[in-house]
Amino acid sequence: MKNLLKTTVAAAALLAAGTLNVGAEETVLLWGDTHLHTKNSPDAYLLQNRSATPDDSYKYAKGLPVIHPYHKARIQIGTPLDFLVVTDHAEYMGVIPRIVDGDPLLLQTETGQRYNKMAAEGKILEVFGEVIEDANTQVANPDLNSEEINRTVWSEIVEAAERHNDPGKFTAFIGWEWSSIPNGANLHRIIFMPEGKSVADQFLPYTLFDSSKPEDFWDWLTETSEATGASFVAIPHNSNISKGLMFPTADSEGRPIDAQYARTRMRWEPVVEIAQIKGDSETHPALSPNDEFADFETYEHIIGSGEFAGTAEADAGDYIRSALLW
Repeated sequence: MKNLLKTTVAAAALLAAGTLNVGAEETVLLWGDTHLHTKNSPDAYLLQNRSATPDDSYKYAKGLPVIHPYHKARIQIGTPLDFLVVTDHAEYMGVIPRIVDGDPLLLQTETGQRYNKMAAEGKILEVFGEVIEDANTQVANPDLNSEEINRTVWSEIVEAAERHNDPGKFTAFIGWEWSSIPNGANLHRIIFMPEGKSVADQFLPYTLFDSSKPEDFWDWLTETSEATGASFVAIPHNSNISKGLMFPTADSEGRPIDAQYARTRMRWEPVVEIAQIKGDSETHPALSPNDEFADFETYEHIIGSGEFAGTAEADAGDYIRSALLW
């Protein structure tokens, strides 16, 4: 069910990007995944995905055998996908595995040396806690957020997509995840584009350290699209744990949303993810008391640490059904 929902969203995203034409004589249904992390995502790496790379991900999607990062068995998908977007978190992308592997650039820093030592002592979850704290407070650690390391990792991701893209057979989209999480409120978006390396090389992924405000994120999409020709599509996900902020009635400054706000959001976010491993975002029993299926895979945990940790309370601004009714 989750894969079906994901790929339905993906098809809608392709349509919004102008790459599917429902008015054509022949319509082709394509199956794929728009939200996949590799070891380059801090959360995936720190939660035991220590080996899966973008190359592994594309190989698996294309039907080739790969080694599972957890149990190390050889695995192979039964039916290859038509497309895949590798969407690693932009924040500290690729940094943690490089620290653990002893990257000289990162081990020149105090934080790099400390994290390398903590990892060697089996304290990797404590590293994760610090990384989440940086995200919650929206303050980047300069030791982990240099232009040089960010450009190096992004170039490797772009090159992997270029290697595996096979027009007419398999599409390897270039993408990432903007992981805005102010005070533990999940405002994440998946971003991808149909263009390739020549366009992707012109920018670095937008991160929550640039801004955690959706309006600033949309402004960046507009400016970067105009400057590079990128046809971005952004997909909000896990609105169910957004503390009511994913579908607000006011903008980030507390002003009531207006027509321009709505037009801008519609341009960049034509679809939304309805189900994910961290729960269902359609509705909640507290919001749909007469729907016997409203308790489907509810998720109660805020993505936060320290003062930002806690239990999610159902809010109309968290759920897609409520947003559509507005």
